[in-house]
Amino acid sequence: MADDKNNAVILIEPEYCFATGLSTTLAPFLPMNIRSYFFPIDPSLNYTQAGKLIKDIRPKTVITSPTYFRPPVFQPNRTDLVLNCDAEVVKLASGETVNLLQPQSHINVELSKEQIEQINLQPLKTTDGYQLVAQLSGILKLGITSPS
Repeated sequence: MADDKNNAVILIEPEYCFATGLSTTLAPFLPMNIRSYFFPIDPSLNYTQAGKLIKDIRPKTVITSPTYFRPPVFQPNRTDLVLNCDAEVVKLASGETVNLLQPQSHINVELSKEQIEQINLQPLKTTDGYQLVAQLSGILKLGITSPS
């Protein structure tokens, strides 16, 4: 899954700053290979077009409101107002959260005092309060050491 060429994140918020916010948005998914798409919500996008977009991107999982998968209450025969897709669907109701399983790997890294001083910690609001987070990037060089 981490190396799946079909991994994608679709950003739909029209006021999202794609140029400056992308690295922060994708940070939880690193080091996974992932494509990002910026499709601001277009109110003229209909169910057929949304279904075609999902079919073209071929996600394994679609997370959306359950209302998109049933016709309107007052128009139960309007099956054209139902989103159709072949991917696994996680129907997320208002106020509900879902845990997405992401492959995780942990490594220990030794940082010098100078490197630590350059880390910019940012507060991140969580359900338990705040946590300090930092995004680090670099090149990891692995070396084999022989016992002495």
